[in-house]
Amino acid sequence: MKRRTASWASLAIAMAISGFSYAQDTQPAEALAGEATVAAEPRTPLMALLDKAGVGATMDEYGISITGWVEASITFSLLDNPADDTIVGRAFDFEHEDPTLNQIGLSFNRAVDTAKPWDVGFVVETIYGADGRFTASNGMDFQTGTSPNNQFDITQAAVDVVIPVGNGLKARFGKFITPIGYEYTNNTLNPNFSHTYLFGIIPFSHTGFYFTYGFDDTKSLSLGIARGWEQSLEDNNSSLEVIWSWTHQCSEKFNYAFNGSIGPQVDDDDEHYRVMLDYWSDYAVSDQLTIGLNVDYRYDSNNASDGDGSDVFGVAGYFKYTLNDYVGLYPRLEWFNDTSRLDGFDANIYSATFGVTLTPFPNDTIGSNLKIRPEIRYDYASEAIYDGGDEHDVLSLGISGYFTF
Repeated sequence: MKRRTASWASLAIAMAISGFSYAQDTQPAEALAGEATVAAEPRTPLMALLDKAGVGATMDEYGISITGWVEASITFSLLDNPADDTIVGRAFDFEHEDPTLNQIGLSFNRAVDTAKPWDVGFVVETIYGADGRFTASNGMDFQTGTSPNNQFDITQAAVDVVIPVGNGLKARFGKFITPIGYEYTNNTLNPNFSHTYLFGIIPFSHTGFYFTYGFDDTKSLSLGIARGWEQSLEDNNSSLEVIWSWTHQCSEKFNYAFNGSIGPQVDDDDEHYRVMLDYWSDYAVSDQLTIGLNVDYRYDSNNASDGDGSDVFGVAGYFKYTLNDYVGLYPRLEWFNDTSRLDGFDANIYSATFGVTLTPFPNDTIGSNLKIRPEIRYDYASEAIYDGGDEHDVLSLGISGYFTF
């Protein structure tokens, strides 16, 4: 899965383009399930450009916003050259010394107002880049396999309708990103450049119906029925899954969510179920420091090496510290137990990551949207799973640059 056709120009593009938008440096609750949000002040560069074109005010009148992002990166394995130039276990940053155009993304949104019965909104999100090889869903995989290197994907395409029940019941129909997990496929929403191992055991998207009811300004419950993990216009079996999410903003400092799904996920198999349970929380220790926690558990009823059910679980801790307007520090620790899956690592894995987010021009309307993220990461496995099964550990250095617009 090497991409030698990628060039250093990919990285240069993401470092050099300016005029791109607000970085949604949000906590998971604020970005949950790709909720459509009205563009915030100050005006994003893309919306400012539409203002100059004479259409921005009309879009505001109808509550429509357009945002986007571009990210490029490169990762190095520092201890040795890994077998097949592949760093085992990584989600998107697995290719050694390979400059990568990760994503060029666009999101079109109209937020609904739950106080307005039958208000209608939408979210359409697309990406183009190397990450699109892995996010595509069944029936919407316009290109298959890992070639070409950069692929197009519609990560979301859904309609929202407010049903006049109680405080307003929001119904979402279509394809939407999963509520499960602390991290997102849109990497500009994540504190770190690389993803956890936990990110590798959760879905990217669902296609179906998803209903969200806000009991008040702090608590909401979502329930949905979908075709399955990454199943859209086509399905790998004839069964459905149930998905849910409970979110609670307990105070100004603490919020959490409990999410999950249950249903058959294996090709041509309607009898064996997968259960996914996910918890995350954020606690704001101070204006500068927020501590995040993610706990995941996944059970597959027929995917163990002994023919029984398999269990995969782990914990990740996030530390998000704003040093000043120019520098943010993002250490992360993870423990991942994957000892029973047929297609797993058969190991306990311990990972320590230290990431830095640099904002070179924080006081510039355009330049403040540039983020550069160097990151060093050390992974240790109880079994030799790295470098073709010869090594227990891997040390990597990655750097990504992104703009939001």
